Amino acid sequence: MRKRSSSSLVVKVVFIFIASANGVLAQQQMPPIGLEQFRDNISEIESSREKLDQYLEASMRFAPQMPDSVFTLAEEVRNLKGLEPEKQEAYYLFVLANAWRTLNKDSVVYYAEQATQKLRNLGEHDSYLNMTNLLGMELSRQKDVLKADSVFKNAIAYTHTLEKVDYPVKYIYGNLGSLYSMVGAHDLAINMYERFLDMEDNPGDRCNINSKLAVSLSELSEYEQAIKLLTPCLEYQQLPPPIQCIVRSNLSRMYDEIGDKDRSFALMKEAVTISTNNRIPNLEISQLIELGIKYLEAGKLQEADSVKNQLLNIKGRINPHFNIDRNIFFADLELSQNDYRQAIHYANQAIELAERSRLQQILKNIYLTRAKANEELGDIDNALADMRLHSELEESKHNRKTEENLAMMNVRYQLQNKEAQLLTVSDQLQTVKVRELVIILLLVIIGLYAMYRYRLHYLLQEVNTRNRIARDLHDDLSGTLSSISFFSEAAKRVKPDAEKSVRYLQMIDKSAVEAKDKINDIIWAIDPANDDWSVFLNKCKRFAADAFDSKDLEYEIKIGDNFTAPASLELRQNLWLIFKEMVNNLVTHSEADKASINFVQKEKTICLEVKDNGVGFDAGEETDRHGIKNIKHRAEQIGAKANLISSQGQGAIWKMELDL
Repeated sequence: MRKRSSSSLVVKVVFIFIASANGVLAQQQMPPIGLEQFRDNISEIESSREKLDQYLEASMRFAPQMPDSVFTLAEEVRNLKGLEPEKQEAYYLFVLANAWRTLNKDSVVYYAEQATQKLRNLGEHDSYLNMTNLLGMELSRQKDVLKADSVFKNAIAYTHTLEKVDYPVKYIYGNLGSLYSMVGAHDLAINMYERFLDMEDNPGDRCNINSKLAVSLSELSEYEQAIKLLTPCLEYQQLPPPIQCIVRSNLSRMYDEIGDKDRSFALMKEAVTISTNNRIPNLEISQLIELGIKYLEAGKLQEADSVKNQLLNIKGRINPHFNIDRNIFFADLELSQNDYRQAIHYANQAIELAERSRLQQILKNIYLTRAKANEELGDIDNALADMRLHSELEESKHNRKTEENLAMMNVRYQLQNKEAQLLTVSDQLQTVKVRELVIILLLVIIGLYAMYRYRLHYLLQEVNTRNRIARDLHDDLSGTLSSISFFSEAAKRVKPDAEKSVRYLQMIDKSAVEAKDKINDIIWAIDPANDDWSVFLNKCKRFAADAFDSKDLEYEIKIGDNFTAPASLELRQNLWLIFKEMVNNLVTHSEADKASINFVQKEKTICLEVKDNGVGFDAGEETDRHGIKNIKHRAEQIGAKANLISSQGQGAIWKMELDL
């Protein structure tokens, strides 16, 4: 006996008990009431809002069995007193969407789309989410997967903008998981089901979702994990009977996949017992058919015949899909029992039902069954005709399956690509946030370090300035003050000799003036008011002119006015002392009658030249003159080069260049 796939039954059973589009109210079993009784129940309610809530509850209760009554409720909502016109219109559309649920799928989508837009604009958060869930469910049934996915995700994103949500968002996650499962995107489905479980504590709802999660794991061949997940649900005695059936039938299929036939049979028998005892429509028939097929596959014809009798005893209207499956099972059973005419009878019934309901795609191998029966009866022509029909049906199913697989593969790719893009965007946003935080921290650290370095720089500058002033005072004044002290002692010793005393007193006066000039130079250098080239250059010009005039020299002083270098304290002080020393040496030692000074900036170089036509000297010889050493030392301090050109009888030229 060939093995028949039961995967379609798995999916069918899973989707029968999906979370309702209308939330918690549709999850609860409510006692049936008529329209008149409903009106009597709300007649005493004064609050228009409470009345509206009752109408919404009734629209969801009446929709499956009494859709005509829901249209009446819609008109009453439209004329409900005490509600703003915008709310009347929004909830009128809400009730109409429920009214069309069992009548016309396109109308459900039309009214649900209008209702969701108006409810969202009104800030009716829970009703908006309720209607969005219904819209997503209807789009899922119509196989408009991408649009349904977008609707569900927009609803979830909307909840993130709210401080408080009363609507059970878990059902949106559950329906989104079922949508992904339908197209084979089981990895995404598992993620949605797990989110549902994070929000649910009720054992019944948890086992319902665990059943779906286990099916998705099975589709990924994770049978052991699926069984481990679902097995604890067998211990819950208070589960609703439909959930008990789903748990056992799904576990039965999983044990069958791993080769544990005995456990598979036992669980399926338990599922059939529960569905039969509780008379659960659709589930009872589907699970009896599945159990019967298992018996046929195992060669247990007597048990399979017993299942057939149970199926024949089920009265009432049977879903066409299950009725076709039932007749296919009967045909296979009769063929196995060599009752070929009965096999053909049931095969004909299955084919007739399929053609009438346009469900030829679920006929499976029914033509092959009828061909074998005709062959056994010697009707070769009909057997060949059935074989041809079987081949055509198989080819048609193969082509349709291929098209569906390609379409579903494309949808899965788009869904997974969309999910990957969302994850990528989320990761990028997280990365940007981390990067921004790191940048801010680095900027703060750099800012603090810069402030520290700035403060340290000026502290060090202050210390260096103080040290330099102290050094200059020591270097420039210590010798002069020592001379004054020496000359004072000498004057005391030669006090009786008036001529010598006068000479020492003159020396003291000269040293005191010299000390005063040096102190003035230091004070001038550190005065911020003199941090300007024009002030500095004017001082140089006046000093040189006064010195040359005192010796009645013929002179030329050329000082530029295009100096652009920063006039720092250290630079000004050293340049001034260098300039002053050069001029003093010329006036004191050169015995010249002509002198010239050229002090300019050429591009990025400061050039100073001091020239005389005096007696000169051999510049290459060692000398004990401190003036020359001081000039060269101070030039080195500011990074300048100072050269002295002189020979006997040829005067002297000082040249200094400072690259900025």
